[in-house]
Amino acid sequence: MLSYNYMIVLFTKDKKLEQHFAKVLSKKGYKFISYSTYEELFEGLKKGLIKTLFLHDRSIDNDPSIYKDIKQLCPSCQIVLFYEKGNGLVRDAIRCGVYACIKAPYSEWEILTIFYHLGYH
Repeated sequence: MLSYNYMIVLFTKDKKLEQHFAKVLSKKGYKFISYSTYEELFEGLKKGLIKTLFLHDRSIDNDPSIYKDIKQLCPSCQIVLFYEKGNGLVRDAIRCGVYACIKAPYSEWEILTIFYHLGYH
């Protein structure tokens, strides 16, 4: 089982997604931190405590360089992308080292399956 010394982080500006994520994670007792600005995100990455990072595509402006920036600050960080429309975004994300992608409406079973595969039990 993973230690809570490593954080689960959700990067989104969408309050509905944040509430949905909280509801899903609370069923398993997982805790997470939510960031909505790049400043918060990069400060958290610099501290080196982030294990799993969920990114919302609408919060990163579909900029593939974000993955490289994240991996430079936190090479071991597992990135999961929440996306609404592919349009090459998923292909770019996977090429840049994203662990997994989950398409809207972000089903509970999909989110929990990712956690299981990442070692959370």
